[in-house]
Amino acid sequence: MPSNVRFEPPSSAALAALAATAEMDAAMAQIAETGRVHAESIAPMETGAFRSSFRVDSDGEGARLVNDDEGAAAIEHGSDDTPAHHTLAQTADWLEGGS
Repeated sequence: MPSNVRFEPPSSAALAALAATAEMDAAMAQIAETGRVHAESIAPMETGAFRSSFRVDSDGEGARLVNDDEGAAAIEHGSDDTPAHHTLAQTADWLEGGS
């Protein structure tokens, strides 16, 4: 006699509980750190300030790759006199298995 097993996606509460574990926090921080190294390797280099301003924030609820350079928004998204480099966007794509 066939047997059926039903799989359902975990509840948001279950996902939140999983994300809040020390192991998951460490894993997310490691992924963000890998992203930091990649972002630094592809960042535009004019003065070096943007390239050296990447850091990983980990707060027990996830990890973020950020850039604290005062010109980071203009470098990432572009401005009237700065072409967009999309360093963080390219890094996110790379981390997700893109190119």
